Amino acid sequence: MEQLLEVDNLEDALAGSLEIIVETLNSEAGAIWLLDAKTDRLSPLFHMGPADVSGITVENGLGIEGIVTKTGRSVIVEDAACTCPRSFSERRSRCCSPRSSTRSRCARLKT
Repeated sequence: MEQLLEVDNLEDALAGSLEIIVETLNSEAGAIWLLDAKTDRLSPLFHMGPADVSGITVENGLGIEGIVTKTGRSVIVEDAACTCPRSFSERRSRCCSPRSSTRSRCARLKT
């Protein structure tokens, strides 16, 4: 966590934070999603794990990420493969928690 004290920009801080969260929770993957207010769609700003999600966008209000962003409420899904087969279908559980500032963000972790 000390490495975050030495970053000098937001992108490095977010990427470093995601890495620390994924490692601390012993997760297989994680992503920080950014809501584009013009299109009302989420796309991954940072991600790590076995799947490349860089080309995925999610409509705000749909899927776990979209529901969390739309409602502002955290969600833990015990069997995400059953709940959300469109992506990461091998997923066992998911945690999604909203964060907001001038742009809404959503962090998702695979455990």
